[in-house]
Amino acid sequence: MGTRERRAREFQQREEQMLDLATDLLLEQGRDAITMERLAEKSEYAKGTLYKHFSCREDLLCALTTRRMAEISMLLQRARQYPGGSRARLLATLIAYEYYAHSHPEEFRLLIALVSGPLSDRASPEHWHKLEQAQEQLFQVLRELFGEAREAGDLPELPMDPDPLSFGLWSLVFGSYVLGNADPALCRRAGIASLESQLHGMMHVVLDGAGWHPLSHECDYAAVIEDIHAFVRTQLPETAQPEAP
Repeated sequence: MGTRERRAREFQQREEQMLDLATDLLLEQGRDAITMERLAEKSEYAKGTLYKHFSCREDLLCALTTRRMAEISMLLQRARQYPGGSRARLLATLIAYEYYAHSHPEEFRLLIALVSGPLSDRASPEHWHKLEQAQEQLFQVLRELFGEAREAGDLPELPMDPDPLSFGLWSLVFGSYVLGNADPALCRRAGIASLESQLHGMMHVVLDGAGWHPLSHECDYAAVIEDIHAFVRTQLPETAQPEAP
């Protein structure tokens, strides 16, 4: 390995260590504790070294968000290996997303705050581009599932492109958790006993409306979802085996 390659590897390893420490700060003290000053205090690196990796706090937050999205993408890719039809595999990715939210609550709250915040105003183009690439990976999972469903004849021709529909499905899931985390009492006031059950029901309304077979009256999806939970808990140990929602 040449000098340039070794330095690049060492640079990446150092950046990963910094992100590990920033994650520790998040879990120990919350999002407001993630600053360049706090990270310098917690690490063995001088602030000048930190600034070689992150030009500002927003770069650091961007990198943390990118890492979280990469973890979620990996979980979704593994969940879509569920041995069922295309609609069941889509539900498996949804449930894997739910498991991440349950088993990594602080990281998920960070995602909610950062994706909704003005990161792009101050983050460097390099770190913002990496975040956009991580978001694209999430979309790609849904795109591929749509393609598989069309190829299998499970999904008819739709009056809209797959990307807007993918965005709508992601918005349904993410938005439900944003509202549920921001105001847990809102679910009670809306008569929602279980956010997950409500979300699954809404997904079936959307997928039935799109004509994605098997339709909800053609399949025992309660049994399918129970089986998916078992699959996710067995095949995705990164979720730390939380209790099933």
